Amino acid sequence: MFQKNRGRTAFYKKGDPISFRLHNDKTTYTFQILGFEDSVFVVSNYKINPKEISHLYVDEKTKIWYVFKYKYEKIFFLASIGYFLASVINEKTVTKEAATISGSLGGAAILARLLVNNKIRIKGKRRLVISDNCP
Repeated sequence: MFQKNRGRTAFYKKGDPISFRLHNDKTTYTFQILGFEDSVFVVSNYKINPKEISHLYVDEKTKIWYVFKYKYEKIFFLASIGYFLASVINEKTVTKEAATISGSLGGAAILARLLVNNKIRIKGKRRLVISDNCP
């Protein structure tokens, strides 16, 4: 299980995919969990100790903890298209102002995609633990 803090915990089970980085290694590893043994989990032909993992990548189990962080891109993109369509429908033509505002919102969507980090650093209260008490 991955504990972000007392109230937020993600449980990983056999068969779940997991993406992570190891200490002193910039490579992203993505595996399907094949099982658990003692204090390690088994992926592919490797046994990995959770203490060796420095970063966990955001997945569907952890994405729900962030209300807006991973939605900025979609919000700006939809606002860009919506503003452009509303302007064209109301004005019956494409105006320079509508194109500028719509383009700015589209640019904000691209920036959100580039700037929002999808890694969670495992440090302090955030920890990855193997436990028998998982639901």
